[in-house]
Amino acid sequence: MKTLQQMNVFVVDDDPDTRDLLRFMLEEEGAIVTVATNANEALSLLKNEFPTVLISDIAMPEMNGFQLIELVRKLPQGAELPAIALTAYAREEDRQQAIHSGFNAYLTKPVDPLELIRLVQRYCFSS
Repeated sequence: MKTLQQMNVFVVDDDPDTRDLLRFMLEEEGAIVTVATNANEALSLLKNEFPTVLISDIAMPEMNGFQLIELVRKLPQGAELPAIALTAYAREEDRQQAIHSGFNAYLTKPVDPLELIRLVQRYCFSS
């Protein structure tokens, strides 16, 4: 049995290789994955569908992940949406900033597939 069967996971990352890798890893576990190439596209998509979990890169052009999560938290369902920050920034202060800005969890790139799946499972099955 796949561990994320039919869970809706939303991935926001401006890097196509990262998006493809995350989509592959999550779909292998049975998740239904929606991807956005930037924060503005993500906000537009969130108007029509709301995922079980949001995974967002931090360093994106135009609007970064911190700005995105701030706007997501203002959406009607946004306050309850589990959100995972994904970033190459690996310092403790980066993790603290991500959590303080509204993310529930923090993962560093390169992504450990098992850690990603465990974290997404945690939020999918606790909501």
